Amino acid sequence: MQNNLIASNGGDGINASNESDGTDYRNNSVVGNRGIGISVLSSSSSLINNVATYNHGGGIYASEQLSGGAARSYVLSGNNGSNNGALGISSCSFDGRGNQCAAMMQDGGGNVASGNNDSRQCLNISCGSPQTCATSTLRAGTKTLARFAADSNGAGNAEAFQASASADGTASLLCIFLDQRNSANQLVAGVYTDLGGHPGALLAQGLVPRGALSNGSFNTIWVPSIPLAAGTKYWISALSPLGSGTLRVHDHCCGQESFAPSAPSETSKDSALVGLPSDWVTGARWPKDGPLLGWAGG
Repeated sequence: MQNNLIASNGGDGINASNESDGTDYRNNSVVGNRGIGISVLSSSSSLINNVATYNHGGGIYASEQLSGGAARSYVLSGNNGSNNGALGISSCSFDGRGNQCAAMMQDGGGNVASGNNDSRQCLNISCGSPQTCATSTLRAGTKTLARFAADSNGAGNAEAFQASASADGTASLLCIFLDQRNSANQLVAGVYTDLGGHPGALLAQGLVPRGALSNGSFNTIWVPSIPLAAGTKYWISALSPLGSGTLRVHDHCCGQESFAPSAPSETSKDSALVGLPSDWVTGARWPKDGPLLGWAGG
């Protein structure tokens, strides 16, 4: 199960038990669900490069009921479990003889967690702290615009802005500046490849749910980590999901197009989106509305 945005469900985002086929859970963003973000029981699964944030019941829970003393082989690597209502990442094995939550999973490293409603943050998995807009290194995009205006898109209509990567590196978050008059209460942001001067395939996306946005500042949107290559063009896209209010960001639109640097932007053809499409389809193109006051970092 890969490359999904799973958000705002009444229970768990992903709930799987007895997955003996060794399903991989990779590159998913699981955000704002009422239960656990990702809950997997009795599996030989790999959980790699997932983002599980703002879930009420916890981020990622991998548990194993041992049979005959032999555990299946979970691997947890490169996951982000932050701002959840319980533990960020938990790995537990139960042997039926009173040994609860033994550390018997494979810790592949690179897992991060912070801001969870459990001071341990992670259980039986080593976790560092995730990058934020205040701590990360810019990989593509811009942190400052000398001249800008507030650009708006209605809920359900995404806009993508071209940006070049300044250095080789991995991006694990997007930083989007929201205008003080922004009325969107959720924000989806993602990165696309460039396809002949237009957005192409979606590389990763993430979500900030209701109650977590901050107007008049950069907002951190965690995404499954993606490699970026220096000098390569990408597109950073922002969306207020359908029903979530008008999104207002800063860019070169509305009389500021003549100021350098400039870059194109495009709106999506679909105006009823709840998440970003895997392949972009252009609605309108604006040759000099970019760049966006926003960036990809890691």
